[in-house]
Amino acid sequence: MDGTTESEYILKHNVHKVVNAMLTDMLRDRPNSILDYFATWCKTGSPKSVSGGAGTVPLEFFCADICPFAQRVWIALEEKHVPFQYREVNFTNHKLPSTLEFHKVAPSKAVPAIRLPDGTCMEDSLPLLMWLDAAYPNPPLTPTADPHAVYQMHKLLKRVPDWTKAYYDILKA
Repeated sequence: MDGTTESEYILKHNVHKVVNAMLTDMLRDRPNSILDYFATWCKTGSPKSVSGGAGTVPLEFFCADICPFAQRVWIALEEKHVPFQYREVNFTNHKLPSTLEFHKVAPSKAVPAIRLPDGTCMEDSLPLLMWLDAAYPNPPLTPTADPHAVYQMHKLLKRVPDWTKAYYDILKA
């Protein structure tokens, strides 16, 4: 396993199964959407790190993989094929090197956070998503040409707080 206890591993993967079931139900009629990536991630539960190639220093992505707010930035990084180094933040073991570094990057002590190669640090999922869409315009995260698609996107986003609450309720159980 990845350094977690057996009970933590089972809990994490059961949560992924529940979220995956919810997403699978939602995505039946929406092939090739960005949420398909998340559904796949839920099935595997494995973090990814993308290399930018020779001589490229990727941005650092500080994430706690159970946090849905961090997950949405993670999905955007993957969707846009942005080179990044995944840095796990463990809120139960504050002495881990990546967690200690995170405290310097994110004054709010909340994931997600990004540190750019020039040392610039940014945090908070919604502003990070907007920054990613501006810095890496292709593919766009939001539909622009189809008003009905924009409507559907906002309808879907309106449900996210309910899913987040359900997700945390499962984690607390």
